[in-house]
Amino acid sequence: MFARKEKPLPIAVLKPEPINTQQTKGEGIHLGEGYYWNPEALPNGHIVAIGASGSGKTQTLKAIAFSLHQTYPEMQVILLDFHGDQEIIGETYYPIHMASPHGINPLVVNLDPEGGGSNLQAIQIAGILKKSLRLGPNQEGMLIEIIKTCYLKRGIVQEQRSTWSFEPPNFDDIEEELNRRVATAFQDEEKKELAESICVRDLPVGKPNASGIYFIFHHKGAGGENIPQSPPSSPSLLYIGAARDIQKRIDGHHHIRYLLKEHYPGETFQIRYYEHLSDWQELIKLENYLIQIHKPPLNQTTLRTECKESQKLKLKLAATFQYGVFSRPQPEFNEKLVRIDLSKLPTELRAIAAESLAWQLMNQHRLQGEIQGRLPRTFLFIDEAKEMPKKEGSACDQIIADGRKFGLALVMASQSERHLSADVIGNSSTKIVLPVDQTEVKKVSQKFRFSEKKVEALTPLTALCRFGKDAELLKIQPYYQRERRC
Repeated sequence: MFARKEKPLPIAVLKPEPINTQQTKGEGIHLGEGYYWNPEALPNGHIVAIGASGSGKTQTLKAIAFSLHQTYPEMQVILLDFHGDQEIIGETYYPIHMASPHGINPLVVNLDPEGGGSNLQAIQIAGILKKSLRLGPNQEGMLIEIIKTCYLKRGIVQEQRSTWSFEPPNFDDIEEELNRRVATAFQDEEKKELAESICVRDLPVGKPNASGIYFIFHHKGAGGENIPQSPPSSPSLLYIGAARDIQKRIDGHHHIRYLLKEHYPGETFQIRYYEHLSDWQELIKLENYLIQIHKPPLNQTTLRTECKESQKLKLKLAATFQYGVFSRPQPEFNEKLVRIDLSKLPTELRAIAAESLAWQLMNQHRLQGEIQGRLPRTFLFIDEAKEMPKKEGSACDQIIADGRKFGLALVMASQSERHLSADVIGNSSTKIVLPVDQTEVKKVSQKFRFSEKKVEALTPLTALCRFGKDAELLKIQPYYQRERRC
């Protein structure tokens, strides 16, 4: 996964020491031929597996995940499925794609008091997007600032830990902020004239399911949102906003709700609206001109000057907005056997979703504290290592290094040794080598410390396995045989 110079490895052998008898007494899960794999008997629960297409890698991973769930029902097993072929009996299935009701929110704040907060989350997410979407340094810096602004609009402040658990922004907020910055840099006389012609105090009261501009007025001491129309001099205009659906925006988790609670606690408000059917960019232009004219106190009135960079950044992020998966509600994923299907997303979006989920898991386990003993709380399966971001300090890097003590184990598989770093291989107590492409036999034998002849002779579902210091040649019992017994 991470390219680097590698140190010379010891001479390859099959059985450096006698087999650990703990592994053969029926403790743990059955791999095949009467051999049991016991994660409690090993330094850590991490597994690294390699096998070419048709080697039985998918059946092996599914067999391990299924048996873990059967043997340790209190343990959580999560599969990040990049190919859509990891289905297991008893799973809770979450498809993530353009038409799915489920989403992934990379902007969920890490609540760790020593390494969390909105500012650090903004830096981390910008780093993930930079690698996946190939952003330049200026674009990365701008994105950090935009994400921080989105957090502030939701009332989430780095220096106030009590705010970190507020409803986080999502990629709709990022798109809105980007569009606003792009739109403020362009002159549109037609929109300017339209804005000047709108008499905001004469507009209808309500929250329609329609596209347009909404206006929030403050009525101190009045009795609710839909109060009778007051004299023109009475209400004060607090905020102007654009929305594709005004009712959803007002009743949803938009940042204005938090601003109103913070600045006007216990007060009542009136919503007026101007229905306007146009695309989002045109709505934002109209909103900006209205803000310049009326200068409501809860709006940002400073015009942005970085229009060209904003436009370039918007183009880079276009796919993340269009698919919508980073703007929909994220499930809790708290069931014991969970499969998250990312197979229908573009490669770049798969990487962003998977890396975000892996970081969220690592952060959650840190907050739970260190475990007693060696049995993990959670196993995270990643069926294709090449799909994960290839950068130092990634989520997988952190899980491999620190996950053990917090009860998070990583199972990472790949078709090629090129996608598995020396750190991943070296820090995984369990190594499984299934048949590989003949062009990779030599490197696989060196990295996994098995003889070339043994690796070359492997057949489908036959694996060279290393468990700590012990090694075995096994015929894996595939998932489909275990499935039939249920």
